[in-house]
Amino acid sequence: MKNSQKSFTLLELLVVIFILSISLGAMVSVVAKMISYSSFNKSKFIAVYLTQEGVELVRNARDNNWIAGQNWLQSFPDCPSSSPAVWCEIDYNDNLLTTNDRYLKSDPYFNYNSGVDTKFKRKIYLDKGVNQFLATVSVSWSDNLGEHNYALRERLYNWK
Repeated sequence: MKNSQKSFTLLELLVVIFILSISLGAMVSVVAKMISYSSFNKSKFIAVYLTQEGVELVRNARDNNWIAGQNWLQSFPDCPSSSPAVWCEIDYNDNLLTTNDRYLKSDPYFNYNSGVDTKFKRKIYLDKGVNQFLATVSVSWSDNLGEHNYALRERLYNWK
């Protein structure tokens, strides 16, 4: 009597295991990339809002000068217009731009005075004119994907 049962040979099992391990490795690689890009998107989202906040803080400093009856440029020291080595900083606790080189801290809001250092640096450059200035706010950070930068430019006027 013949044995009619079919079974897998060792070679067939090795081929199946090889194909499954390649597939699983590809899936793990895709998931790791998705997690990495998700972290980048979160950081970019924060950088966009920190940049917008920087423009709003510069606008607020200009407006507070008007309210106090001061020169509209009173709160703005000689911030360079484009020097990569020197820039100004401001946060919601200040009304004056300062020239420092600090990381933003989180406690739980972003500021320069208290909390834990974050990976973000906000740089403000001012290109002053007669009755206007161009504020360029740049937020930079680095992660496992490399160095990143997000910038926003806003022209502010002495309309008062």
